[in-house]
Amino acid sequence: MIHFITKAAMVRMPTHSSLKNVRFLTETSKTFGKVLATPTPTTQSSSASATQPQTNPDLQKAWESHDITVSNWDKRVLVSVGKYKRIADVPKKVSYETIEHSRDRFRIKMVIYMMVVSAIISYVQIVRGKNAHKRGESVVNNNMEWHRKYNEEAAKK
Repeated sequence: MIHFITKAAMVRMPTHSSLKNVRFLTETSKTFGKVLATPTPTTQSSSASATQPQTNPDLQKAWESHDITVSNWDKRVLVSVGKYKRIADVPKKVSYETIEHSRDRFRIKMVIYMMVVSAIISYVQIVRGKNAHKRGESVVNNNMEWHRKYNEEAAKK
């Protein structure tokens, strides 16, 4: 249902500059799908017009075997997300998809850690601000005191 709605929206889409990328991506995926899938007639169907996509094995093998050399940072990322137990266990070449998936998970993990640390620091600052308020301190008073001292030192010179 959603796929049908998006297809209908793409047909009626105005030529707006920000929407050109969406059109390009859909056209590219259509073209890439045509390259990988070559239609062949099915023997099971009685209809002559029915086709079943068959994957070209050479293109599929070239697409799937995209292994890249792993850097030390990638090894640490692969271990931290749990793909491997130790850095020594990581092979020299890993598929691109595995590394990208691990980087994405690592990125999400770091964002969550940063949110937790930010929440803790915010809580600590709130407590410190409340304690300073109880003591009668404020930013305005501290600023006025600093300016008073600065002006006294400037007057002495």
